[in-house]
Amino acid sequence: MIDCKAKFLPHFWKQYDSTHHKLACYYIDGNVKPLGSSKRCRKGKVTMLGRVMNCLEQVIIPDGYGHPIYFRTFSGNADLPKYALQSMAKLNELLNKTKKPNQSRCTRALIFDGGGNSVQNLRAFSKSPYHYITIWDTNQIDERKFKPQSDMECYHYGKAMLTDCCIELLDSKEPKYIYESRAILVHWTNGRKGCLVTSIPPEIFDAHEVVKAYFDRWPQCEKQYAMMKAAVCFYQVVGYGNSPVDDLNRLERINEYQTYIQQLKPKLEVPISQITPISQNLDKRFETERELKESSQIKNGKRVQSEHDFDALKTCL
Repeated sequence: MIDCKAKFLPHFWKQYDSTHHKLACYYIDGNVKPLGSSKRCRKGKVTMLGRVMNCLEQVIIPDGYGHPIYFRTFSGNADLPKYALQSMAKLNELLNKTKKPNQSRCTRALIFDGGGNSVQNLRAFSKSPYHYITIWDTNQIDERKFKPQSDMECYHYGKAMLTDCCIELLDSKEPKYIYESRAILVHWTNGRKGCLVTSIPPEIFDAHEVVKAYFDRWPQCEKQYAMMKAAVCFYQVVGYGNSPVDDLNRLERINEYQTYIQQLKPKLEVPISQITPISQNLDKRFETERELKESSQIKNGKRVQSEHDFDALKTCL
């Protein structure tokens, strides 16, 4: 039934064709359904309930117009790069069976949220035949990671300023590996900021089109699916009659930490006053570090530069 739907829907709506589209976008979204069962099954974090429990995760792939065309269900949490690429390969196989012999498909891009933006995942996607667009969390945005930064320009589709640049990321499972990718910094007029990371070159999508392609997921994908989940009570857990109970141990630990913080503040006044002038000199070192990174190149996850620049960079870190 899933295969038949994937074959039918492109005919029902609209097929992508390279003569009309520079890029065919597919959204990838995962939804975790809590599972009330006495049987042994895989557990995962159910974000909406804030619990680690028995669950199923659905991976849904809508097209760029918000039409869901393929989905799979996994026990526990799905491995995004593994199962998403498998699903895309299966979907592509089904779509190729439905297209006409003289019809060619254009370049494809996968758009997913911050839940799958680890460096390991990005490396897996970059080795696939698909481009990607994802968002980086605000607490992950560090000015020292970016190079080189272009001039800001007004966003054509909203109230924001955009900066097209590159970002250097370290793989947590291979700390010495440097992954370099294109990034777009978004400074919204309300004071918020974000960072989109993508493998799409500027020749295909400029910064404005990359940002629009990502944030179109809300009106075309997320909003529709959220309404459907609310209508069918997606997060209702059948079989759980337990009432919430306060965690007394955790409350006690919170009180201990709050008391300790109050006692620690007077002791830190002198060290903080000594750190302040040192931190003011860091801006010059960060600027030198940025210039040295811009003059280097990343090849196979390693930085390539002269020995003099390499030694100078080590003093800045």
